Amino acid sequence: MPQSAKPPLDRDAILRPLKIIVCGVLFVALVWHGLWIAWRVLTLLTIASVFSGALFYELASRDAPRQWTVIGLAIVWGLTGISWMILDRAYPLNPHWSGALVAADDPMPRTQCGAPPPDGLLMLFGPDAVLARGNGPFTPVRIGTCPALTMKRTPEGLMIDAFGYDSDGNVVYRIADNRFEILIRGFLKIERPDKSSLRIVDDIQRETLLVRYMNRNTVSVRGTFRCGDAPAVTIGDARIAFGKARITRPSCHMRDAAHPTPIHYTPPD
Repeated sequence: MPQSAKPPLDRDAILRPLKIIVCGVLFVALVWHGLWIAWRVLTLLTIASVFSGALFYELASRDAPRQWTVIGLAIVWGLTGISWMILDRAYPLNPHWSGALVAADDPMPRTQCGAPPPDGLLMLFGPDAVLARGNGPFTPVRIGTCPALTMKRTPEGLMIDAFGYDSDGNVVYRIADNRFEILIRGFLKIERPDKSSLRIVDDIQRETLLVRYMNRNTVSVRGTFRCGDAPAVTIGDARIAFGKARITRPSCHMRDAAHPTPIHYTPPD
């Protein structure tokens, strides 16, 4: 008997799964950002739901056996669970830290001040180191007539008070005991990336202030500070900038009863 001819390949049987895959990839690209922030759970559930719905519709329209549908949905949700475990291990979500900054276990940096005494607090501002004894409060530096920030140690950890100014001398934000309040509408916000750090950033992650409680005896500060007509002072990890002028030479300043006056940053002559 002549061999029966194979039925022609159903073109739509290839195109429809391909369309589902393409649409799925585009949808994942659309919500990809949500996989790296606190909406991860919602994003993964949304992706799994969309794929499950598309798969169920495709198999139901073809009158596929019920077990195929069960197996397909199990694969989708199984892959969702695996994705969650991989993301949670490789890119864990940071908890929302609040309250006092807790001392980290960062190594003690080398400075002109040397190692602080057991009751001392070493405050780092770029190449400048300020060493004080006790728990404060300390106001180690001043920009123009404005204190850059005040810090104190408590049994819970480090507390920060600060005011942020614009170029017209207006108070833009304030920090009181690590609580942030915006006073002039804008895009600044506070972030606590970990229990030992406090950051003020704008909507594109440009940093205005970073305070890092490195260890029980060390605090590092960087950021941009303004006060009235005084030029903005930008304190980096290794230098201090007044416009185009730069200060990179390390220095050490003591803060005690004999030297209570904070460092007064003014542009170099």
